[in-house]
Amino acid sequence: MLRWGILGTSFISETVAKAILADPGSSIQAVAGRRQSVIDTFAEEFAVPNKYNSYEELIQDPQVDIVYIGLPNHLHHTYILESVSANKHVLCEKSLSIDLEKSQLIVDAVTDSEVFFIEGLMYLHHPLMTKLVEVLQDNIIGDVRTVSGQYYADIAEFVNPDSKGAIYNLGCYPVSLLHLVLQTSYGSEVFDGLEITGFGSLSEKDGNICEASMQLRLPNGVVGLIHTAETFGMFSEFVVIGEKGSLRFVTNPWLPGELNTLELTSVDGERQQIEVTGDGDAFYYQIKNIRQAIEQGRRYIDRPAARLQDSFEVMSILSKWEASIVDYLEAN
Repeated sequence: MLRWGILGTSFISETVAKAILADPGSSIQAVAGRRQSVIDTFAEEFAVPNKYNSYEELIQDPQVDIVYIGLPNHLHHTYILESVSANKHVLCEKSLSIDLEKSQLIVDAVTDSEVFFIEGLMYLHHPLMTKLVEVLQDNIIGDVRTVSGQYYADIAEFVNPDSKGAIYNLGCYPVSLLHLVLQTSYGSEVFDGLEITGFGSLSEKDGNICEASMQLRLPNGVVGLIHTAETFGMFSEFVVIGEKGSLRFVTNPWLPGELNTLELTSVDGERQQIEVTGDGDAFYYQIKNIRQAIEQGRRYIDRPAARLQDSFEVMSILSKWEASIVDYLEAN
C-alpha cells in the first residue's frame, strides 16, 4: 500500500482523500491541520490512524510514504521543500507556488532528490486529455493558430488572501491547458520568446487581482487568449482553432467526469462530437497514476500530466501575466 499523509483539512483535501480511498493500492496514514476538532472529524470520516497539529510532524512520520499538500498557494514551497528533504514523495496542489523564485527552489530541490513529485493539475490525468493529445497529434484540425480559454468561479470569499488571487487560483487551469496544446503542437521550445499583454482589476477586499485577461503571442504567430475571474461564475470554455478546423470542449475540461464531450468543426462547418468516458473523475485518475508511477520506481508521469519542468513553465507564464497586469494598473 502507498501510505499517504495529508496536509490540510479543507474541501480539496476531503476530495483527494476520497480519491485515495477509492484506489485499492493506497491508504491514508496521517492527517495534519490547525484545529483539533476539524482534524478529529477528518480522521474519523476517512479512518485516518495518525493525527497531527503540526505539518512538520506529519512529514517526519516514518509510516508516511507520500505527502499531499492541500494548503494555500503561498505555503506550497515551504512544505514541498520540507517533504523532499525528508525523502517523501509529493503531490502538491496547484499552483506550484506564488512566484518564480520559490518555484525555482522547488525545481532545484526535487531535481537534486530521488523522490517522486507532481503538481496537482488533476484534470491532466483524465482520459479526456489523452484524447485531446491524440486529436492534435493526428493533425485533424491542422496547424494550431489560436487558443482561447475562459474559467470563472465565484470563490473569492473562500480563498486565502495570501494565495495572490485569480491568476494563481483559477488562471492556472486554462494556462496549463494552453501550455499542453501548444507544447504538443509545436514542441518544447515553443514558448521561447513569448510576449504577454495583461489587463485586470484588483479586489477591494484583499488587493489581489480578482479578474484577469491575457493575450499571449508566440514568435510563430500563434495567439493565446485567456480570461479568468474569481468573483463570478461558474463558467468554462476552451477552444483550439487550427487551419483545417476547430476543437471545442463541450463539457468542462477542468472537471472531467465519467462522460465528457469534445466537438470538432471543419472549415466547411461540418461538426462531429467525440464522447470520452472515464471510470471516475480526474482525482481518481490522478491518485491511480501516482501510485502506479511510484510502484514502477518513476519520479514523474509522462504527458499529458504535468512534469516538473512543465509546472515551472506554466508558473513562468502566470508570473509574466501577473507582472503585465501590475504594469497596466500602475500606468492607468
